[in-house]
Amino acid sequence: MPPPSRAATISSSRSSTCSTQSPGAGLLRAWYEAVLEEPQIARFHAEWRASTLAVITATVAAAHKASPSKLPRRDPVVVAWTIATLSREMAIHDHRGAPDIDTLARLFEDLVFGPAA
Repeated sequence: MPPPSRAATISSSRSSTCSTQSPGAGLLRAWYEAVLEEPQIARFHAEWRASTLAVITATVAAAHKASPSKLPRRDPVVVAWTIATLSREMAIHDHRGAPDIDTLARLFEDLVFGPAA
C-alpha cells in the first residue's frame, strides 16, 4: 500500500482526534438524539448543516480549480455531502468493520481529485 499523501495525513490526524475519543463521540451522539427531540435544536442543526455543507462544497470547488488536472471531477455538492456523512458516521456510530481513518482520508482525496494514477 502506498504511503498516505499529505492531505490524507492532515485529514487523518484531525479526524482521528475527533472520532476515536469516547467523550467526543458521546457528545455528538447526544446532539443527534437531541435534534430528533427538540425543535429549536433541530432548526439550529438544519442551519448549521446547510452552512457546513456550503463551506465544504466551496472548499472542494476551490480544490478543483487549483488542481492542474483536467480530468472530469465529481460534483462538489455530492463530494461535500459524502465527506460530511461518512465523517459523522465514523464519529458517532459503532464503526467496527469500517475502514480505518487513513483509508477514509484517501477516499476523500479521491472524491475531490479523482483516483491517483
